[in-house]
Amino acid sequence: APYTVGDDTLRRIAVLADQRVVLSGADAGQHHGAPVRPGEPHPVYVSGDDLDQLVADYRLRDSSGEPNLIMRVVDSDAWILRHRIVPPLVAAIDVLEDGDARSAAEILRHLVDSRTVRL
Repeated sequence: APYTVGDDTLRRIAVLADQRVVLSGADAGQHHGAPVRPGEPHPVYVSGDDLDQLVADYRLRDSSGEPNLIMRVVDSDAWILRHRIVPPLVAAIDVLEDGDARSAAEILRHLVDSRTVRL
């Protein structure tokens, strides 16, 4: 679901640092060492059980225009929530799904080159 944190950079950083969210996309790819540049919107995974409280805590607004945060809502027992940052393969898939084929290719190339295939 697309959300807007607003223009408050510190609040945006706080959302991304919140332990209830799992970083994905180029943010995760960069964390794993791929030569990609994160940008907006920032994709994250969040438990459906935590969504309403996160929205309230950070005063997030639904956004159909120019979101700066995409929350992928999953069940509270989803395996992805056991991570703080998604594995590189998931990051590449999410980036590709969001329409950034170049970054997806860079993450996959880094994954193959580093020979650290983790699921």
